[in-house]
Amino acid sequence: MKNLACTLVFIFIAVQLHAQKSFKFGKISKSELTKTESKISPDAHAEVLGEYGKLFFTYNSNRGIYFVLKYTKRIKIYDESGYDYANVSIPIYDGTGTAKESVKSLKGNVYNLVNGIVEKTSISKTDILEEEVTAKYTLKKVTFPKVKAGSVIEYTYTKTSDYLGNLEEWSFQEDIPIVWSEYNVKIPEWFHFEIVSQGSLMFTVNENKQINESASGISWKATEYNWAIANAAPMDDEPYISTKRNYTSKINFQMISFTPPRGSVQKIGGNYKDFNKQLLADNNFGKLLNRRAFLSETVAEITNGMNDDGEKALAIYSFVRNEMTFNDKYGIYPNNLRKAWKERKGSVPQINFLLIMMLLEANLEASPLISSTRQNGYLHPIYLNKERINYLTCQLDTEKGPVLLDASNKGYPFGILHPRTLNFQGWVVSESNSGWVNMKGRTKAESTTQVNLELNENGTLNGLLTEKTKGYSDINKRNAIYKKGEDQYNEELNEKMLFWSVDSLNIKNKDNAYQSLITECQISNEENEDSDIIYLTPVITGKFENNPFDADERIMPIDFSYGSKDNYVMSISIPEGYEVAETPASTALKLPNNTMSYQFSSTQIGNKISIVSTFKINHLFYNADQYQNIKKFFELMIEKQNEQIVIKKI
Repeated sequence: MKNLACTLVFIFIAVQLHAQKSFKFGKISKSELTKTESKISPDAHAEVLGEYGKLFFTYNSNRGIYFVLKYTKRIKIYDESGYDYANVSIPIYDGTGTAKESVKSLKGNVYNLVNGIVEKTSISKTDILEEEVTAKYTLKKVTFPKVKAGSVIEYTYTKTSDYLGNLEEWSFQEDIPIVWSEYNVKIPEWFHFEIVSQGSLMFTVNENKQINESASGISWKATEYNWAIANAAPMDDEPYISTKRNYTSKINFQMISFTPPRGSVQKIGGNYKDFNKQLLADNNFGKLLNRRAFLSETVAEITNGMNDDGEKALAIYSFVRNEMTFNDKYGIYPNNLRKAWKERKGSVPQINFLLIMMLLEANLEASPLISSTRQNGYLHPIYLNKERINYLTCQLDTEKGPVLLDASNKGYPFGILHPRTLNFQGWVVSESNSGWVNMKGRTKAESTTQVNLELNENGTLNGLLTEKTKGYSDINKRNAIYKKGEDQYNEELNEKMLFWSVDSLNIKNKDNAYQSLITECQISNEENEDSDIIYLTPVITGKFENNPFDADERIMPIDFSYGSKDNYVMSISIPEGYEVAETPASTALKLPNNTMSYQFSSTQIGNKISIVSTFKINHLFYNADQYQNIKKFFELMIEKQNEQIVIKKI
């Protein structure tokens, strides 16, 4: 009886899973339309009801070997905040040569329940647009019509691709729940792929078997893989991460080797060294570096009279950064370079290729540096995934070591990269000096705040607040002042500093990114006017108002873009007739190996109180198992920052 019961339970589960995952494109049930919330995540604005991918290889004598992906997805929209999920983008890679990738048989429907009757609206050609993201990537974008709360959308398409080394990866998690996600892949015996899975979710289905396939008179053996996950919870945002895609549950493929059914072994750039050679030989990449005659006159003018290489490099970088305007497009291939130069406007690769070429023209050692932005995910250190490589900067070799440059960001000083590029490491493309280079930890965010206060006989406070910034603190503050203007910046400073009035804002070195930005302002506090007891929170600016690590648990690692060091000094002069009744106790907090530290001290000498604190982040990456320590660290630091000084009238 026990075995029979187990068998019945197994059959029940199998039937439930089959019912859960099965839907037929073009047909919908009323229960899907009347569904009002997700059982997986009741607060979700939308939900994937089903997602299927079927990838297989085929062959014909004209095209050779290529792969086909048949894809279908159905999404439930629960409320207005879920409308964005009715906008779909399909990436298409368009490389060089005869290889191609295309999307066909694209269909889509929107279902609504109108007076109890299912209304079906199909997408038309006017709902489909194409957008060029980079020279080699296009997005086919679909906007579904008549979408409202309660709608169900679905779409299907077939993609064919000659880029055999770039199999479509599959994510089983999104930022909305997924009821069922299934991926079926058939890999012929000719290919050796490293199949890499990541994430914390367990597979509902994880199977593989040997099968026989044939096409155009050729037969082959293949391995058929089938993966599925049911009821995947959404991947929630957590503070201080690079991107969720680094930690979502998914499958991707890295090609190791390829032996075609007919002919000799074809070499496919499956590693960075081979890709390095390909890029150097590419007419739209490496070959361009020697086609810089059109820049020679400009370089001569910029560097006229300069003998020092450092002075030349700074002058060229400043010229390109100031002259060129970024058009918000990424990539690594600088198409239409002369046009960008003429118009003084271009993409990241266009601007930084001009920088590299001009540095080379000045007889300086410069090389392209390819990488992936933080939002695009890490580059695998061994297996090449070209789709992840979406950014190009410059490595300048100097006597003091390599300097990384990105001239696409106005306001960024020489040698400081935009935080979007600080994604562990990038690859230097060079004939003699290729390899990995660390892109993090080169520059910190640093600030020093000095507050000098006097307590007046009537209980009011007034004084001078001075802040000096360096590195990313300087850049962030400088950009905020430029964006908002001094008046709005001063107004927001007043709002942030509760109980304090901010007057006479003075900003020094605003237009010189190579000198620290200094802000000075007069501050006053009348909260305790005519009071016998004065309460004062000593840390009045630059503190954490709330703990950014307030969740009970954490799934993803903590990834700070850059290190930081914040110094804070306050001095309070106490007049006769008052005495200090209480001051916060001195304390020192630190994580193991001093990867993060906070020191706070309070002293009184004569009629002066001094508060000194220093907060440092020395380590940029922490595994999730260190989360509770970091959470507690911030709790204790914030508590200390909010303790009060108590001064009594005598």
